Amino acid sequence: MWKKRKNNFIFKKFNPSGSEKNEYLLINQGEAATIDVYASCDEVLELLGRENLSLKYLLITHAHRAHLRALPKLKAETGATFCLCEDDYDLLKTSGVQIEPDTFVKDNAKLELGDSVIRVLHTPGHTRGSLCFYVKDAETLFSGRTLEKDGYGTVSGPTGMSYMLLSLKRLNGAIGSAMVYPGRGESTTMDKEAWLNCLRSH
Repeated sequence: MWKKRKNNFIFKKFNPSGSEKNEYLLINQGEAATIDVYASCDEVLELLGRENLSLKYLLITHAHRAHLRALPKLKAETGATFCLCEDDYDLLKTSGVQIEPDTFVKDNAKLELGDSVIRVLHTPGHTRGSLCFYVKDAETLFSGRTLEKDGYGTVSGPTGMSYMLLSLKRLNGAIGSAMVYPGRGESTTMDKEAWLNCLRSH
């Protein structure tokens, strides 16, 4: 399903085989980026060729194996830049997927896509290197397993919950009224997630 947002920014959400897991293809002025694409890899490649799109970035919200397994094929066929948070590099190395990141992206890094900017937000909790991707001029947040409709994703490790709460509080203060497209389940908006206002400061 295509979603048209503001300022030339559009994206397509994929739900492979009726899964609750979401994969995304972002497009602006002939340039594209994937977020967490794995099962829809062939469909994405076909679409890129049909629409004559240049795949610029391979983005993942975290380095669990499911999000990694299509990256070698996407990389080989498009030459796109694979971006990873360094805090998830250990997960990548133990995944069994043979690929290395082209660049380690840091918190608040800005990735240009057409005339839009994708802002990288480091939001640990689900994993140490979990990321969200925010397109401010389109008022759109791709939140991975950090923020989901009426809740949040699973947490990992003894400090995972503390990190998750800090990440959620940060999103609540920084994103405003953006549409939210999570890694699993239905979309929502920051305004509808009023429970975030109850989070305590640490």
